[in-house]
Amino acid sequence: MKKILLLIGFLAFLSPLKVSAASNTVDDQANLLTPEERTELSNQADAINQKIKGEVFIQTTNSNTGDIELYTNRYLSRRIGNDNNGSALVIDMSQRKFHVSTSGNMIDYLTDSRLDNLLDAVFDQMAEGNYYQAALVYLQKAAVFVEAGVPADHYRIDRDTGKITYYKVMTPLEIAICLAIAAVISIAFFIIV
Repeated sequence: MKKILLLIGFLAFLSPLKVSAASNTVDDQANLLTPEERTELSNQADAINQKIKGEVFIQTTNSNTGDIELYTNRYLSRRIGNDNNGSALVIDMSQRKFHVSTSGNMIDYLTDSRLDNLLDAVFDQMAEGNYYQAALVYLQKAAVFVEAGVPADHYRIDRDTGKITYYKVMTPLEIAICLAIAAVISIAFFIIV
């Protein structure tokens, strides 16, 4: 009986985990979106969620009176926890502002230059009052950046300490060298044994 339970536990551990969609990926408190638009945005977000192994969110609000950046950071932290993978777009109608916050691996995908590009595209839609398109552009641009991967020269700067952390991306040459070394070691081990 113990062996069967151990086998079932082992197989459950090896099976891939599914990333379930957030119950409310799109939190439209300001009622800017139709139900169909919310559904479409949730579907777009689910595709990104599977790739980043995290969650992206969109929230519209008309009740925020504080700093939009702090509000968005707290919203994202409440939804996914600290340092987990995710991103959130908050459209604040009370202050007529919007902000995007990132956490975990989304910090690496949405670098400062990419985030500026994304925010410019979202701003163009927001200026026209097209909130659905703004949210859609956010998701589409985020998906493009996630698909492109982390840039080779990417680094993070900690706001509090000023510490710089470089993100190492292996080049094709480095991968080939590692594979060649592994093959030589494997063949040497085989011959020795």
